[in-house]
Amino acid sequence: TLVLAFSDCTGPDNAGKWPDLMSGLEAWSKYQGETGYHEGTWMMFPAFGGGEFDFDFKMVSSWDNHTEHGQDYQRYSEQQDWNKRGELIGELMDCDVARLYNAKVWRRPAQ
Repeated sequence: TLVLAFSDCTGPDNAGKWPDLMSGLEAWSKYQGETGYHEGTWMMFPAFGGGEFDFDFKMVSSWDNHTEHGQDYQRYSEQQDWNKRGELIGELMDCDVARLYNAKVWRRPAQ
């Protein structure tokens, strides 16, 4: 069972700040990889029709299981990594509370 978290997020109002957000997210991802986080993360932007949205993109995170999710949550808290994330991303992005789901992989592509 995979664990997925979905959040609705808004980026900066100033279009010129989007590269700063993307650089900050890239640096945060690199930091997570270097410090043992298990999380995988994607940004999903609305496309193909739709309508009026209250968000700019969905931030989707995944873990292989609830144990890894819990370890990352604990690490984020105990190591005060919200400070590091804030240093890298600041107020360039605002997300609502994540919705957590169990997911099952039905097919995996050949390696």
